[in-house]
Amino acid sequence: MWSDCVSDAGDGSVEVSVESPESHRALQTAVSQLSDDVTEVQYTPLVTGPHTVNVYYAGQPINHSPFTTHVKPRQYGSLSACGRGLVVVTLRTLDL
Repeated sequence: MWSDCVSDAGDGSVEVSVESPESHRALQTAVSQLSDDVTEVQYTPLVTGPHTVNVYYAGQPINHSPFTTHVKPRQYGSLSACGRGLVVVTLRTLDL
């Protein structure tokens, strides 16, 4: 999505800030340039609710920034794996 916004923008880098709904505290982000057209951003929300994602290229906000993401509570299930050569394992997984 963001690659379309910056592909013809010239020299610059992508910067991202994410704010939590509680007191608009900035969260730590990890920004990785995967290719010329793809930037990956990772963050770990600490609370549920709407989070504000601000995306900048060359210091300027990209079109439609800021974005809002809605963080929902985790819901866990279980997953079991067994078979020849495997030890029986039960993992907690996130239901999407």
